[in-house]
This record gives sequence, structure tokens and C-alpha cells, in this order.
Amino acid sequence: GSSTEAGGPSRDVAETPGVDEFVEVLGACADGLELCFLNACQSYELARSIVDRLGHTGLCVICWATDVADGPASAFASHFYRLIGTKPCIDVEDAYREALDAWQRAYRLGDPRAPRSADLPPADR
Repeated sequence: GSSTEAGGPSRDVAETPGVDEFVEVLGACADGLELCFLNACQSYELARSIVDRLGHTGLCVICWATDVADGPASAFASHFYRLIGTKPCIDVEDAYREALDAWQRAYRLGDPRAPRSADLPPADR
């Protein structure tokens, strides 16, 4: 492996780009881009910046306005992408609503870490 000064192992750390850099890169790739899914805690401000600068392209952005645990975030994403993958002509907003309905059967809005039931299919848990 690679090493740092003093001969120790390197510690590769991913650096999160700033909002401007992220939106700039996304804009450069946005030709024909229909959806940006920000499956991360408190990603609303980034989503707002994307919509403000690229919304005129018809780009739809999905994000979390709150903190979200990995399990609930994965459950929502899994259901959403399953809908997109199995119903190729489904509208993004319809897929979002259906995924949110399934998610709300298992989790509460406002505290996504608090399970309500095990209504989601096994692949969504």
C-alpha cells in the first residue's frame, strides 16, 4: 500500500465537494438528466441549490430534509428504484408518492428511525 510521512499507512479520506462545485459538475452532466436522488441526511439545501440553478432543465430532485438512518433511507431508495426499474414509463412523481406511501407504513415522518411496522417486503427492510 501507499504510505504517508513517517512511513505509516495512508488514510484516504473522501472530501465532500462544496455546494457550488457539486452543482457545477451536475450541470455539466445534466444534458438529458431527469433525476437527482440525494439519499443523505439534511440534503434539502443542496437540493434547493440544484433546483434553483438547474430546475429550468426539468431536473427533478429527491432529498431528505431531516436526519435519516441508513435502514429507512435504504428502504425508501429500494422501493423507489424498484418502481422505476419495473415500470419504466412511471412518472418520477408517481414513483416518489408510491415509495413514500410504502415507507410511511414502516416509518414515521419526522423520526425515520422509529419503526412503525414491518409492512415493507423483505427486500425493503
